[in-house]
Amino acid sequence: MSELSYANTGTVLKGHPAVLNNYNSFPHHSVNRSGADYPLLGLSPSIQRIQSQIEFAARTSYPVFISGESGTEKRSIASLIHLNRPEGKGRFILIPPTIHNQSQFKAYLESSLNQAKQGTLYLSEVDVLPQEKKDYLTTLFSQEEFQRSLAEKKVQLIISCTESLNSAGGNRQFLAKLLGTEIPHLELHIPPVRERKQDLSNHIDHILNKIQSFTTTRFTPEAIQLLHKYHWPGNVEQLQRVVVTLASCCGNDIDVTDIQNLDLFPESETFDIVEAVLSQEFSGFRHLHPGLLKALNYMSNNFTEELTLADLSNSAYTSQSHLSYLFRQHIGFSFKSLLVKVRIRYAKQMIDESPMMKVTEVCLQSGFGDLSHFEKMFKRNVGCTPRQYRQKERDKVRFSNAT
Repeated sequence: MSELSYANTGTVLKGHPAVLNNYNSFPHHSVNRSGADYPLLGLSPSIQRIQSQIEFAARTSYPVFISGESGTEKRSIASLIHLNRPEGKGRFILIPPTIHNQSQFKAYLESSLNQAKQGTLYLSEVDVLPQEKKDYLTTLFSQEEFQRSLAEKKVQLIISCTESLNSAGGNRQFLAKLLGTEIPHLELHIPPVRERKQDLSNHIDHILNKIQSFTTTRFTPEAIQLLHKYHWPGNVEQLQRVVVTLASCCGNDIDVTDIQNLDLFPESETFDIVEAVLSQEFSGFRHLHPGLLKALNYMSNNFTEELTLADLSNSAYTSQSHLSYLFRQHIGFSFKSLLVKVRIRYAKQMIDESPMMKVTEVCLQSGFGDLSHFEKMFKRNVGCTPRQYRQKERDKVRFSNAT
């Protein structure tokens, strides 16, 4: 029996995974992307995949687990699953993580289950719940009575979290227990905005269209390019705030200066990735993809050794092709280019500290195995040969001693 056949029978077969990610053979129909608080926008591969998964989820009764960073469209996905259900639609009921009292949380969950008949029960951001509530949910979801109640009332359970079931975060054990291996479920992951930059213009157009009744604001092409360079740690929520703020206090044509003058971005965009690798200080790069951060950490510990993309790929548990894409998308150049820049910067530091050091020693200790290649890369990145640079540093030392 195929995994998809297993999924549609509703039975749990030994040896089969309980997570349903195979949707390619499911009959496809057009999914209504609108109607939610915020629509699902863009044509990136990840958005097209999610659209197919929304369709699959809407036509099954299995629980759905939605993961994604804060500010991504998790609630929109939950709403779209609800809106695209072919059966008679009940209510879409949200249970936020902000109900602090344990007894109130239990009471609200119980009453919401009754009110969500033939509808959807959506528990958002369960990973931020205090441990007491996490334990309660783990126990509740494991009870046959609760699962039977969902089935009898035809309630679709949707859960969202900032971490995926496969993440290495502190909530991994809790998330694994929450639905367990005995409950078939579908997992959807919405990538952060920085990983689907091709959809950014769709979001900007949508936000501007929402306020077009009282403004004719538009962005210059250069301003759009600047917005594309930003990594958007707050994702779509932050993008909405930025666009609306700009529209409220700038002229009809928003340019680069308008964006820079408002200082809308709290994090500096002047981080030096080469210096970060050399100093092993990545606090300014927490917005990067986890796999890319692991690769950069590995590079910072091994850049003087023989290093390949395959080595970084293994350390980051990420395919070479995807890691190569991440380097170009988020760093701005390839793995090899960054490695050369790091080694050249390190070579300069060695010459600065020891101007009498032999160039061949600098070459070998900075990770270059071939002297001619080292000299070529040094001149390309610094503007002079290693010997010329060393001579300048020696002259500085002589001048300093003379004075």
